[in-house]
Amino acid sequence: MNRLKYFLDCYFNQGEGFDDLDRLIQEFKAIENDACRFQFITELHQIMQTKNYELASRIMKKYGSRILNLEKTEKFINFLYDRLIDRPTNVKPQDFKRNVKVVLCPVCCPNPEKVTAFNLIEKATIVKNNQQIFICKPCKLVWLSEDIQADNAQDYKKFMKTLGLKGLWKELSDVDTL
Repeated sequence: MNRLKYFLDCYFNQGEGFDDLDRLIQEFKAIENDACRFQFITELHQIMQTKNYELASRIMKKYGSRILNLEKTEKFINFLYDRLIDRPTNVKPQDFKRNVKVVLCPVCCPNPEKVTAFNLIEKATIVKNNQQIFICKPCKLVWLSEDIQADNAQDYKKFMKTLGLKGLWKELSDVDTL
């Protein structure tokens, strides 16, 4: 899936939004040579034929920081394919957007004007007991409810040790921006 990686890395990277997708596809078609375009179309077609959307989803997450469920990944791959071969589609780039509630860490980001992606609180599930928590990775603080304030934060490792865990990131699943 080298062409999908390439498209995500060079065109549809973190700096671009879904609203830019049509423009980026047109840029790709205008800039890349026939062989590159053909390889990408062939790769997308192969993904659709083998229904290998799980691998495509992992590649999208790793190379484009795009986290889509398998249904949306399938739609995305089909959308790219249709656009690259100039076939009409009912799917719009806005169909891939998620409505995300942004919550900033009150400890490491007290000034909302200096926000980075690292200051976002993420929701996660503890694998051992299926408990949902809210975590700030940079300052390693955790909250047990959506009432996220500086005075009710707990140290992640200490909290996990109270559960008999080591406080490793692999002890969490479903980590996603709140």
